[in-house]
Amino acid sequence: MNHIDRLPKELLLLILDHIAMPSDHNQCNPRHRDMLIHLRRCTLVNKRFYDAVIPTIWSNPTRFKQAMNFKTPTLPLLLNILQSSSRSTSLGQHIRQLQFDDGYSVEVMVPLISYTPLLKILDISCHHRVPRNIDAPLRQMPPHCPDLVALTLTGMEFGDQALAVISQCCRSIRTLTFRQCTGFSDEALNALLTGYQSSLQSFSLSVSRAWPDRLGNHLHLDHLQQISSLSLTGCDGIGNRFLRCSRFPFLTECQLRDSGVDIHADPSALLSFLQAHPLLKSLTLWHCKVDDRTLVSLVPSIIPNLYRLSLTDNGYPLSANVVRQLVKNCVCLSWLHLNDCSIPSSCFPEVSHWSFKIELLKPDDIIKIRRSDSNRIFTVENDEVPNREIDYRISA
Repeated sequence: MNHIDRLPKELLLLILDHIAMPSDHNQCNPRHRDMLIHLRRCTLVNKRFYDAVIPTIWSNPTRFKQAMNFKTPTLPLLLNILQSSSRSTSLGQHIRQLQFDDGYSVEVMVPLISYTPLLKILDISCHHRVPRNIDAPLRQMPPHCPDLVALTLTGMEFGDQALAVISQCCRSIRTLTFRQCTGFSDEALNALLTGYQSSLQSFSLSVSRAWPDRLGNHLHLDHLQQISSLSLTGCDGIGNRFLRCSRFPFLTECQLRDSGVDIHADPSALLSFLQAHPLLKSLTLWHCKVDDRTLVSLVPSIIPNLYRLSLTDNGYPLSANVVRQLVKNCVCLSWLHLNDCSIPSSCFPEVSHWSFKIELLKPDDIIKIRRSDSNRIFTVENDEVPNREIDYRISA
């Protein structure tokens, strides 16, 4: 056990996973629950192992929940350990990441986070149809975690004041994700983003069309000059003007879903966006009305670094010839998603598929297409899937 404090973190995690993993994943007995408690208190081996491992297992204490298959919620158990431990302050200082899911109690959140002054990543999620109201605890938590760098909220309801408190207390946030959240205004969100204009690197906003207070109609994002990853879903205010005017110098990933973008009406808008973002590696366009004219214009000089392109349900049929030309011309492209684009798999004889329609071209598929010496030209009839060939998965 000499120099165990120098063990790589990855090795320590493997050791802990081996110790914590129950032999039967379908059952949970008190022995396994006790094992987790013992791991938390590090009474397994000697003091040197204790000193080396304690920061690792406490950095993300909720990571053991799935492995242990607990029926008892993990977070109340964790709070009980912190409250009953004479070393609660020092133990809590090791916690860097917490996840609150559907099974948590709102009453647990604030007391638990009060023990985590160095928390870096916080994820609070609810996947019920009705958003969960966490306005009060969300206003109380930020003062306890001033070093937060990543915040994810899913299916939550909270007001403008909660965003104001986050902006005031958590000045180091670099990743911000709001999925299916409601209760706050575009104005409050814009104020929050303005406060992070020099630090925010990743921003994701997903708006539900089923809720009355539609967000995303009046977003102002141009000042986010450090952003490298941007994902916007259901934001009607994001349209062709956004594509023409946006300038994000470090943008490498962009996802636009169910927005106001209409590329068929103005193909040059997308070209302007791509030319302004030469570092872009991943682009997702869902319901953005992409057609053959647009794909033809995607030459290597326009997308020099594009690695992944995802086109889903864009309302216009794409031809196999144009897709094949795109694959052969753009040498950096390694993943091409064509969900609901209705291109028969017979138009790509080099590739084996389980479906009548092409939905995904993986790196191996794209390499085969590029190496193919086939000069066959596919006609409009080739691009149509016969009605008798209903798209289904063929059993092996």
